[in-house]
Amino acid sequence: RIQYRDYAAWQNELLKGPESEEHRQYWQEQFSGEIPVLQLPADFIRPQHLSPFGRRISDVIKGEHFSRLAGFAASMNCSRYSVFMALAAVLLYSHTKQEDIIIGYPLSLRDNTELENQIGCYLNTIPLRIKVNPSDDFISLVKSVHQRMSEAYSHRIYPYDKIVSDLPVSRNGGVGSLFNVVVVMQSLEIHRKATHKTGKIRVRELPANLVTSAVDFRIEFIERADHYDVNFECNTSLFRPATIDFFRKEFMILVERALQEDSGGVKTWRLLPEKVLASTADPAKPEEHFRIIF
Repeated sequence: RIQYRDYAAWQNELLKGPESEEHRQYWQEQFSGEIPVLQLPADFIRPQHLSPFGRRISDVIKGEHFSRLAGFAASMNCSRYSVFMALAAVLLYSHTKQEDIIIGYPLSLRDNTELENQIGCYLNTIPLRIKVNPSDDFISLVKSVHQRMSEAYSHRIYPYDKIVSDLPVSRNGGVGSLFNVVVVMQSLEIHRKATHKTGKIRVRELPANLVTSAVDFRIEFIERADHYDVNFECNTSLFRPATIDFFRKEFMILVERALQEDSGGVKTWRLLPEKVLASTADPAKPEEHFRIIF
């Protein structure tokens, strides 16, 4: 009964109405003043245009850590996405010492049940501005992140390209308009089952080796029945595989530290010894090449 064109027409009308101004003002306030650029140390000098190639290294959060993370989020009445977002912010802070960080994250816009099975991009990417106070403990950071994510959720209908065009932002050198790091949470029912049925067809996931990357760094959490798959993806124009693996190891240390009863201030968290990055090296050539045959 409803098709994607109906949704697109509705959204266009919404953006012309008074409700759009409320959303616009919210995002203007979020990004008032100087907009920070995340200075995540890279292995290679940033090229003018990033290649589409990426590399993925994966890990698993399971067993006691899986259940304790769920209990940790429930005890604070916040989402597990908020906890993972706060952990990502700590990881980025530990490498940049920047206390003002912007992370992008996608949100579904399929609010109406009639849109659940529609084909179309019912998705908007939200730029989340996180203020990290190094003296605060992790619980305080999670509460702050959860509040910001809840507020942003109320204004998720306002398109990301409109947010950018409304702001005096000009970026070059391959840096995204507002963010160059993305954190994704996949928690659909389809991810919690090994196989699925569509009519008489049985469907199961297969691992894919092809990885592309439109941003510098991306962390993806996939909620399974009894564990989380965690994928760390970096653009190979900027990072070597060893660096991605280094980020992975550090993040898993952060998970353990966050679940301690007395985690202390974020600035006291100790990770792995500082990694020396070869920032003057030439970008590595992609190891994967593709041939298109017509």
